[in-house]
Amino acid sequence: MNFYTDYFPLIMNAVGLYGTELAGAFLMASLINLIHVKGTQKESFNYLSTGFYTLILRDILLVCCMFLPTLQPTLVLPDQLPLWIGIGCCSLAAALFVVGALKNLQLYFSALSLTVLMTLIIGGIGAASILWQPVTALAPYLQNIALTASFFTVGLSFYFRRNNGQTTNTESMGTGFIVLGFCYLYLAADLLASPDITILLCYTIALMLSLTAQIQFLNHYVLKLETNLAQEKINREKIWDISPFPILISRLRDDAILYMNPAARQTLFVKKGEVFAYPFAAYFAEPKKRTELSALIKQEKVVHSFETEVHHPNLDNYLWVDLSTRAIDLDEEVALYTTFKDITERKKMTQILQEQASTDPLTGLYNRRQFEILVHQALHTAERYGTPYSMAMIDIDFFKKINDTYGHDAGDAVLKKLADTLKATLRKSDIIARFGGEEFVLFFSQTPPSNARTAAEHVRHAVENMNVVVDEQSIPVTVSLGISSGRTADLSALIKQADEALYHSKQNGRNQVTLYDDLHPETASTPDNIIELNDPIVMEPDTVAQPDNGANV
Repeated sequence: MNFYTDYFPLIMNAVGLYGTELAGAFLMASLINLIHVKGTQKESFNYLSTGFYTLILRDILLVCCMFLPTLQPTLVLPDQLPLWIGIGCCSLAAALFVVGALKNLQLYFSALSLTVLMTLIIGGIGAASILWQPVTALAPYLQNIALTASFFTVGLSFYFRRNNGQTTNTESMGTGFIVLGFCYLYLAADLLASPDITILLCYTIALMLSLTAQIQFLNHYVLKLETNLAQEKINREKIWDISPFPILISRLRDDAILYMNPAARQTLFVKKGEVFAYPFAAYFAEPKKRTELSALIKQEKVVHSFETEVHHPNLDNYLWVDLSTRAIDLDEEVALYTTFKDITERKKMTQILQEQASTDPLTGLYNRRQFEILVHQALHTAERYGTPYSMAMIDIDFFKKINDTYGHDAGDAVLKKLADTLKATLRKSDIIARFGGEEFVLFFSQTPPSNARTAAEHVRHAVENMNVVVDEQSIPVTVSLGISSGRTADLSALIKQADEALYHSKQNGRNQVTLYDDLHPETASTPDNIIELNDPIVMEPDTVAQPDNGANV
């Protein structure tokens, strides 16, 4: 068979008869499905689009009826098959259009049942017109008559739909359906000289009017979203405002403050007009803490507890807070939602308890327990890096006589004055502790015993020159000192060596310094890894520090 002589005329004939309607129905169905609506109107548009898809199905089936005899010459189709297909599909399409119109009027009913019932009624009328001889001539017109009536019904439903002020007006779409109704009315009355041109024109008008409605719906949808977003923001901030917990929102990309609730402003002493004046990082007392927090957020996404010191950027109102933070999407921005609580009092109490547990309450020096902890760490460091160290024991000469002569208050004054003198004379890196009673202990880091003797002599002279006045009476004070050898990393052994040297000082006149190596010259030697230091007073301090009670170092 030749394409140009057999198929091309059929294709052109099919396009002329059904192509325009098929394309128009497809575009109408697709456009109606795009509209952003909910509830009964959404159901209405679903039925309307399904009606157009049914018209597409009818046209496809009729085109198949045209081509089948050419493709299969032996196949004989009943003459009335196209008429039956048209009546059946148009009955279903008309029923869907009418049900969609009734749904558009916000009527509540069983749409499926009504669709079936109306399809049977319209289809029954069409079947009767085919089978009943007196009205057989009307059968070809019933399809367009049913579509005309259904399109007019749909168009009018858009005009009479109850508008509650929340939906966009859809009269333009109703006008489009009325135009289609007139188109099929003229088709039913055979009043059109060029049906394909008229169908194209009417569907074009209907599509343009439906597109106008689509734009109106979209504008309404966007406006509604913006309104809801603004209201959500207002409601959100109302909830945050009444929160008893401080809440702070900052933008992640530049650390700018986006929101701070009244509880947060009160805690940080921030005035309402200052909320946006400073970045989040400006409230951290230590900038490295802000960097540390950022690293935690990147790693864990949510930080449940992070203790840091904060303050107002222009004030000295330092306080400790325990904050929790997480990254959130806020108004199309990635932000940090941070809540915190003031733990300043808890920190102060913890510090007090730590000081009570590690310091002597009378002198403010380390107690024996804390001294042993720190010296164990220092010995470990010294062994690791091969640095020298020494230990000295100090005992106040004739302390019992001071108590008996001047009273225990005077004895306490002597202990306090001695503690202050030790801190003022020795380096910050030296560990000083009250060992018990009138005994004190010193640990000299990076100092061999020979240099420790020099430091001990400084201490002895400083104590000898102390001015302790109680009740207008000047109390003379001297101390005896004993220094360990520094050739063992055993703390107990170091204490025993220093105590033995101290005992020798007390037995040989007091107010003097004795070196353990001088008592045992046979064991005295300088290990290869020990560095002799000339002046222990001027050495740079290491990381070990004494309790801070205002003494000069």
